[in-house]
Amino acid sequence: MVCCCVLLLCANGLVPAQDAKDPKDSKDARDVAELKVHTSISAEHLEGLLKGMDIDFKKTALKSKREGHYFAFARGKFKLGLYDHGGTELMVVSDFKALPLDFLNQWNRGRKQSRAVLHQGGKREFASLESVLDVAAGVTDDTVRHFLRRFEDELKQFDKLVHRSETREEEVYPSLPPEHLEKILKLNKVAFKKTAGRKAGNFIYAFSRDSYKFRLYDFQGSDLMIEATFSPAKLDQVNRYNLTRKFVRAVLHQPASGNAFTTLEANLDCTGGVSDSIVAYFLQTFLDETRQFDRYLSKLN
Repeated sequence: MVCCCVLLLCANGLVPAQDAKDPKDSKDARDVAELKVHTSISAEHLEGLLKGMDIDFKKTALKSKREGHYFAFARGKFKLGLYDHGGTELMVVSDFKALPLDFLNQWNRGRKQSRAVLHQGGKREFASLESVLDVAAGVTDDTVRHFLRRFEDELKQFDKLVHRSETREEEVYPSLPPEHLEKILKLNKVAFKKTAGRKAGNFIYAFSRDSYKFRLYDFQGSDLMIEATFSPAKLDQVNRYNLTRKFVRAVLHQPASGNAFTTLEANLDCTGGVSDSIVAYFLQTFLDETRQFDRYLSKLN
């Protein structure tokens, strides 16, 4: 009689059968999967995440020593690439035409999650916006989604700045008054010490960037010359370097009294017209040239 009662209760749904499933179980399972921390993501799992974000991609194997895949896709007007390096690192990129180094540097100063770089030395020069996610440190599915969405937001901001820089009309000066030159230096975070030159209207601005010391000579606003000083090099070594450069010159100085030294120099003619961005670019490219010259000299020793 007791057995009959139990069976009747089960049939009426008053006592849950042991094999009955709670309708919430499948949802809870999905929630647990969402919160799972991955230190590596398989290509199949990554594909599922991209499809879940309505991203239509083309997948190819990476042609490099590192194992992984490349996912090409579009978001609006932007073309993006997602590099999957063995499931432990994701890098998303979007390419732009070549942009000035000072522009890229300005962007990088205010960023936390992306970087802008200029690619040189290949068949063509181009700039790209990039962001990297370290999967090996531990991520969830939502971390990956947020990584991609955040990059898309940064990409839109970067594109707006690129467009603004292309359409902006800068004021062009036939000469550069010292007050305006000093304003440009301050805007580019250059802390300088100013001294008067031997000739009236000439000024010298001494400053440091990285580990290098520079002097910027202002010749009455019509010509700027910048130099960095190094230990003396042999004349044939100086000449060999000059054969490879276009916009700078290396010079060996051998004063009658005092020690010999080498300088790297460059000039900017302002009489043909100069703008704030031209001066900023002149300063930044010379810093890059200085690094290259320093590496050249270090290989000689």
